[in-house]
Amino acid sequence: MDMLIKEKSRLRKTLNKFKERELLIKKFIDDLYWEYDRMSSSGTETLDKLANTLGMKEKGACTVCNGESQLCDDEYQSMECELTEKEIKEGR
Repeated sequence: MDMLIKEKSRLRKTLNKFKERELLIKKFIDDLYWEYDRMSSSGTETLDKLANTLGMKEKGACTVCNGESQLCDDEYQSMECELTEKEIKEGR
């Protein structure tokens, strides 16, 4: 039984690491969209593919809710999304 609990804990930590990395990658992709107009056509195509692969709907969308919350836009992140992001980073 202890082994099962330890494995569950290990898997939870691994999942939280992946969630944290996903948020970080989404933020990097969002930052790259500021340079979108300066990129080559193949650069913009690759950036769009990366964003689509991670389920990002549009540039500037909240990296937590992907712009689905009415309270988030490209300049403001809702308190709910901020708390969710904080929980992911803290490994909850």
